[in-house]
Amino acid sequence: MLHRAQYYWGSDCFFFFSHGEVNAIRQACTKLGSISLKGYTLYSTCEPCPMCMSASVWSEVDAVVFGATFSDAHKYWPQPSSLGAAEVGSRMVREPQVSVRAEVLREECVAVFDACEAARVGRKLEMPPHRDD
Repeated sequence: MLHRAQYYWGSDCFFFFSHGEVNAIRQACTKLGSISLKGYTLYSTCEPCPMCMSASVWSEVDAVVFGATFSDAHKYWPQPSSLGAAEVGSRMVREPQVSVRAEVLREECVAVFDACEAARVGRKLEMPPHRDD
């Protein structure tokens, strides 16, 4: 399963839980007609937050692979948690636990953040008030 960020920022429907990973999991489960994603890998540009990593645990994905870390993301979007993906995954009680592979193509993923930030600044878009740290 390939994932890309798909946040929805529409004024009629803003959900703080509409992170790309959760959306990808929801779409995959719907398409497969199953709540289990055993045998699948979730790929993400950035380290999944605790909510997204928990969704990965609950959906039983075999592995989570990401590039940019929380530290990388914090430069562009202040992170509300320091609970990393590997720590969330390690607390699973079922075996086998989800495998977490970090910093895959990290430089390329950070370059995506750089491009997004340049576009945000170029379009004179402001950060949401609760993230303007």
